[in-house]
Amino acid sequence: MKKLTVAFFLFILTIPSISFAANFSGIWNMNGNGYQMVIKITQTGNSINGVVVNSPGDTLSGSVNGNFITFTRTNSYLNTAPAHPQIYEGALFVKGQTTMAGRFKHRNSWHHGWYATK
Repeated sequence: MKKLTVAFFLFILTIPSISFAANFSGIWNMNGNGYQMVIKITQTGNSINGVVVNSPGDTLSGSVNGNFITFTRTNSYLNTAPAHPQIYEGALFVKGQTTMAGRFKHRNSWHHGWYATK
């Protein structure tokens, strides 16, 4: 009986990862290392594109895998040395799908955090 209970518990834990279909599309209020911005993301399959609404010229492009997201933010300033484009990695919280958070690379350093809410 104990083995059956453990097996059932492990099966229940895998259900969210099997059935979870993340949708990153929408308008997000984002905080990147203390800087506030509004981003608009459009998801098509596993690809995302978008813009930073309150920073004209900033674009986003990247991909999703389950509830994980990776995207690059570019603009004329970020594309010049020594700044380089910013690369973001993060995850969408499964419950409610209205919050995501992660880290980003700026000036070749991954020491920056970010979060966003719908």
